[in-house]
Amino acid sequence: IELGGLYGSSEQSIPPAVIAGGVDVDLTILDSYVGLRLFLNRALPGGFPVEPFVSFGYAGVFADADVSSPMGEVSIGDGTSGLYYRLGLQVRLHQRVHGGADVRWLDGADATIDITGLPSAEIDLDHEQFSLFVGLRL
Repeated sequence: IELGGLYGSSEQSIPPAVIAGGVDVDLTILDSYVGLRLFLNRALPGGFPVEPFVSFGYAGVFADADVSSPMGEVSIGDGTSGLYYRLGLQVRLHQRVHGGADVRWLDGADATIDITGLPSAEIDLDHEQFSLFVGLRL
């Protein structure tokens, strides 16, 4: 079983040539997950201590976007959930401490953006990401 959390942020400026006056967007995503991790091989030839794994489970996601333009500022936040899938490699750093790298896909995470006075919009928070990690094995 695995438990974890992820934090991600992004800042982007859209120039005035694309949107009148330009827009700055700051996006923050918080993600908590629980799932099952299966190790594919405990030791490679020669005893090299690399452990490939695959995992899958449930993720709860909260996204917050701060948008500023010459017309004003707005902050939007919403929570959702989806399924995740991971492929990775880990190595033992200490008796119970492991580090590694993985690729993760989040699927089925949709959120509704609802700003007073404007029509609501559905956004897709599905994404792929590469990460480096350090974890504690109990």
